[in-house]
Amino acid sequence: MIDYYKELFEKNKENLESGLQLEQIRQQGLKDFVRMGFPGNKMEKWKNFSTKSIQKNRYELNSIEERTKLDFFSKLSGLESPNTIIFNNGHCSYDFQIEESKNGVIFGSIKAVLAKYPEKVLKYFNKANKQNLNGFNAMNSAFAQDGFFLYVPENIKIDFPVLVTQNYNIDSYQLINNRNIIVLEDDASCEIVQIESSEVGNKAFANNITESFLGQNAQLTINKLQKYLGNTIVIESSFTKQKSGSNYSCNIATIGGNKLRNDIHVKLEGTNCFANINGGFVLDENNEVDNNVYIDHATPDCDSNQNFKGILDGKSKGAFTGYVLVRQDSQRTNAYQSNNNIVLSEKANISTNPFLEIYADDVKCSHGASIGRLDQNAMFYLRARGLSEEKSKELLLSAFAMEVFKDVTNTKFKEVVSKEIENKLLKD
Repeated sequence: MIDYYKELFEKNKENLESGLQLEQIRQQGLKDFVRMGFPGNKMEKWKNFSTKSIQKNRYELNSIEERTKLDFFSKLSGLESPNTIIFNNGHCSYDFQIEESKNGVIFGSIKAVLAKYPEKVLKYFNKANKQNLNGFNAMNSAFAQDGFFLYVPENIKIDFPVLVTQNYNIDSYQLINNRNIIVLEDDASCEIVQIESSEVGNKAFANNITESFLGQNAQLTINKLQKYLGNTIVIESSFTKQKSGSNYSCNIATIGGNKLRNDIHVKLEGTNCFANINGGFVLDENNEVDNNVYIDHATPDCDSNQNFKGILDGKSKGAFTGYVLVRQDSQRTNAYQSNNNIVLSEKANISTNPFLEIYADDVKCSHGASIGRLDQNAMFYLRARGLSEEKSKELLLSAFAMEVFKDVTNTKFKEVVSKEIENKLLKD
């Protein structure tokens, strides 16, 4: 199968370069992918995510760019923003290519930004991605076709959330590799809302990477809703570098997913940084979701928080791996991990793996995990007040899942997530 992708690369090399001119990066990416190949289940970090279904299919590269269909906006449920970019099957709709503001903000398709401002894109492209970590990261460097680029200059605050939507609807086996880059200079701030979805008939495999760079005292919030249907397979990897005083918050709501892996890597490179990673997932049927968070405390006086909650029904499978590295000189570190799950079916399965690796002695680090069922005392309390069993169950499960988003300040996003969770729980 490795030879197949070598041939796919050679066959599409000219088209790839005409979109994103990254010849040396692509060649090195292909070389690293051939060397590492696909990760297997015998590897500790991939034991909960089988790549067999990816390897058995011969994915082609999707090259069709489409205009946005107007009915897509009905799915946004009030999240519309003046700063919007829409992707169809991995490609930016040619209605939304590039926006440039008078305050210096640049936002748009990475393809369009690279053509106009190559020095800005190349300064950051592949500077946070850990390409040698696994074959998928290297594959993205070789096959990257599109993605979004956001640049916020020093001291600039974007008042409205930036909206990024991605929808997959391909009825054949297609490979999609998006590369997104987010740059916030010193004292800049921004919120990004990402809506990721797919249709029932979709067969695409999306292997996406986001690289984020936060300057001193910069503040970045990412609120993400994932709702994948069909035979969609998705690997979403993000790499964030934080300078002194910066604040990074990432909130991910996952409503189902045929086969989904979230890899979140954060490196605290300056003092007094804070990273806050939260996730709530609701799974049923044969959904598979694997959440992995890696936080590198590379400097002293930094805080990090990880909080994930899951609800599993049917034959679904969930996994959470929370990894914190505290380096030798990273004194006065505070790091917290929590993963709590409710299992509703005998055939559902959850694996939870909080992990701490500490080389400093003046630290406060803790982790906790739980797997249980609905609180019967709480059920009895609600039933005694006249609520049906179904409504009592829905209220308890919704409250459980939404707790991880309690600090999200975007009320519209929370309303959409809450509604999606309710719909998922009431589906039967």
